[in-house]
Amino acid sequence: MKRIRVCVYPAQNECAVEINNALSNCEGIEVFGVTSIRGHNEFNFKNYCFDMPDMESDAFVNAFESFLVKNKIDIVFPTTDGTAVFFAEHQKEFSALITTSDLFSVSLINDKLKTFEFFKESSFCPTIYSSFSHFPCFVKPIDGEGAKGAKLIENENDIPSGIDLEKNVICEYLPGKEVTVDCLTDVQGKLVLVLPRERTRIFSGMCVKGITMDETEEIREIAEAINSKLSFKGLWFFQLKEDSSGKLKLLEISSRCGGTMCLSRAKGYNLPLLTVYTMLGKEVAAVNNGFNVFLDRTLFARYKVDLDYETVYVDYDGTIVVKDSVCLETIRFLYQCKNAGKRIILITRHNEDHDDTVFENMEKHGISKHLFEKIELLSFKQEKHSVITDKKSIFIDNSYSERLKVRENCGIPVFGVDGLDVLTDWRL
Repeated sequence: MKRIRVCVYPAQNECAVEINNALSNCEGIEVFGVTSIRGHNEFNFKNYCFDMPDMESDAFVNAFESFLVKNKIDIVFPTTDGTAVFFAEHQKEFSALITTSDLFSVSLINDKLKTFEFFKESSFCPTIYSSFSHFPCFVKPIDGEGAKGAKLIENENDIPSGIDLEKNVICEYLPGKEVTVDCLTDVQGKLVLVLPRERTRIFSGMCVKGITMDETEEIREIAEAINSKLSFKGLWFFQLKEDSSGKLKLLEISSRCGGTMCLSRAKGYNLPLLTVYTMLGKEVAAVNNGFNVFLDRTLFARYKVDLDYETVYVDYDGTIVVKDSVCLETIRFLYQCKNAGKRIILITRHNEDHDDTVFENMEKHGISKHLFEKIELLSFKQEKHSVITDKKSIFIDNSYSERLKVRENCGIPVFGVDGLDVLTDWRL
């Protein structure tokens, strides 16, 4: 079966992370992250190119097309609104399919003022002011994404000094809850999915806390109205906010993947994958699992260490099995090593102080003995460092004293379970 090759550009934002997470473990799909700026996503993409010329450069089109041809890319996902416009303008210059709307639609929705003027006869369009004549009101950049650059103006003292009204739009203040609606349009232009989710906490313009919602008649009607007047193919989304009476009003529309479309995916709707099928001309259908999902994000760390090793020596009790359960951090890391062709050698005294054997305990927990190239069964008289022979290796054990002895006698790096996140490769 031919592998579908997908390129994500630019690959340095949360939208890129979501597309990669949604597609990388799908059989038959290979994902490439491409960017002009080296960033955090080199820890997320297994295939990562960070030396592409800037999109504004004269060299970009030829360089990007060369990348598409060289890597046999089938589909490109733009991850910013500005990038979507660029690819819509230059679509004929690229050999791959681009997951963006037509030039009219994508140019319109990239300009909030034009969007509001286009939908001004619709009941969901907010009131727009030509000046700061009503308070409170809301001002935001015409071409901004999310809530970046947006500001509540409660009175004249809040008006930003020197604000350029040619680049900003002033609209009515919407005090109610904010909703993002993820959508999918099929190859015939039919609206297939309408998936609302409430944005309950925002950080740097991105939803970091939210929950999926059931579709309402009001939301469906707005989605159908937008879909009927614009041209979409695959995923897209729009954002709404309640006015003082609880009526939903439009904030923005986008034809790209949303950074929190993972909420819809968690509910069972993999919109990037359904978009791939849509772009290839296939009819799509989705299963409603019938539950809602709550999301809360926090910061996390990824690491890169200058450590080269071929063998992993690992303890069993308290390391692979902790509190009579398989330790997920350890087992994930061991399978990562197995996939990379590294030797895994188990060192344990389990048989000395337990009622069962280590093999019986492994069978109880569903751990295959074939995970290990060798299993060293020691007595309490034997030191673990005595069976460590490979100098290009690491040692993992829950016991600080055992780690200290191995470090002193073998000189190899040693880790507890708490240190395995430093060694884990999260790239997909």
